[in-house]
Amino acid sequence: MSKQGMFSDKDRALLEATSKSTWTPPNPVDLIIPYLEKDGIEGESDLDKRRRKAKEVMDGYAEVITKCQNLRKFLDEKCADVIVPLDPKKDLRVIESARRVFKRDVSEITFDMYKQIVFLMAKTGNDGVPTI
Repeated sequence: MSKQGMFSDKDRALLEATSKSTWTPPNPVDLIIPYLEKDGIEGESDLDKRRRKAKEVMDGYAEVITKCQNLRKFLDEKCADVIVPLDPKKDLRVIESARRVFKRDVSEITFDMYKQIVFLMAKTGNDGVPTI
C-alpha cells in the first residue's frame, strides 16, 4: 500500500475521535516584532547586524524547540493512560481506519495509538515536499 493510500479522507476521523483542538496560531506580527529594531548598535556594520540577527533567530528557534520537547514530555505523562473506547455502531469508520493502520482489530484508541496516527499523517503529508 502506498504512503498516500494509507489514509483515506475517512481515516482523519482517527484524529477527531478524541477531541477538537482549540489551539489558534499566534499572530505573525507578534512573532516578528521582537526581531525588529529601530536603532542598530553604534558602529555595527551591516554584516555584523545580519550575523547578530541570524543568531537571535537561531536562539529563538532553539528556545521554541526546547519548549515543544518539554510540552511533548508533559503531554506524554498526562495522557499516558488515556483510552477512548470505540462503539461499533457510532465509530464504525474509525474502527475500519484503525484496522487498516494497525492491521488488527481495534476496540479503543490509546494515546500511543493517537500519536502514531499523528506522526504517520504528518509524514504522509510531508512526503514529496521539497527540502533544501
